Amino acid sequence: MSFRCDLCGKGALKGGAERRTGTRGFLKKRLKRHFKPNLRRVKVMTAGGIKRMRLCTKCLKKTKVVEE
Repeated sequence: MSFRCDLCGKGALKGGAERRTGTRGFLKKRLKRHFKPNLRRVKVMTAGGIKRMRLCTKCLKKTKVVEE
């Protein structure tokens, strides 16, 4: 399953930070993280009819959503 919005194409990102450890903060440790978009699976009204899509919450506010 890909973490990608069907409408805008927003996907997962990689990032990181440095954390200082030790008694005086001399040692550095690299932290790796994955940032995933907030996706919801909803039914959307399209020109061809009702279609089930995976949308991020930003796109969800902009589109016409069919309530179940």
